[in-house]
Amino acid sequence: MENLSKFKQFTILYVEDNEQIREHTNYILKKIFKEVKEANNGKDGFKLYKKYKPDIILTDIYMPELGGIEMVKMIREHDKKTKIIVATAYTDKEYLLDAIEFGVVSYIEKPLNVNVLLNAFEKSIADMEDLLPTIVNIDNKYSFDLSQKVLLKENKVIKITRKEMLILDILLNNINKIVSYEEIQSYVWNNKYMSPDTLRSTIRFLRKKLPEDTLENISGVGYKINLREDI
Repeated sequence: MENLSKFKQFTILYVEDNEQIREHTNYILKKIFKEVKEANNGKDGFKLYKKYKPDIILTDIYMPELGGIEMVKMIREHDKKTKIIVATAYTDKEYLLDAIEFGVVSYIEKPLNVNVLLNAFEKSIADMEDLLPTIVNIDNKYSFDLSQKVLLKENKVIKITRKEMLILDILLNNINKIVSYEEIQSYVWNNKYMSPDTLRSTIRFLRKKLPEDTLENISGVGYKINLREDI
């Protein structure tokens, strides 16, 4: 299994009516994902989905007020892209067929196994990455290859350090969003200590290799990347 920091770019909605299971699993999810929203039934889960539009949904099937499959059906009426993982203590083939019909990425049995969960998350992220453009244009000369993780200027590779590459990678995967200092520390420094001076120094050297004003510091919050629209 690769470094879990890759999951820190993504958000997840977890829907489970069993409080003990939900608390235990939620503890794990918060260590993995950028942001975790939780609900104890499909009705509240659907409300949270509409409000936050998570990248991934992990849901139980049998729940009060609105079951998991019914919630998935409502989501799929206008959203075919969000990755959905169904977890259940039952192996009813009818529910499995419904889950497959509505584009569920994975169908996993309880009790939840961490390795099985991580494999399902890996598959979800791989599916999302297949939909992303490989090349992101920064302006009319500069671009970044998301699959090869290389910075290009007029299609020629510009040498950057691994940390500079990871900073570009997380910022370009969160275009129009502010990436917090904590998220950068988790993704780039793998949760090891990152002093403010170290981050500023890395950003300063990276700025020299990019068009002017590409990297913007939001004081006290984090960084965002600005792409030129007139290309």
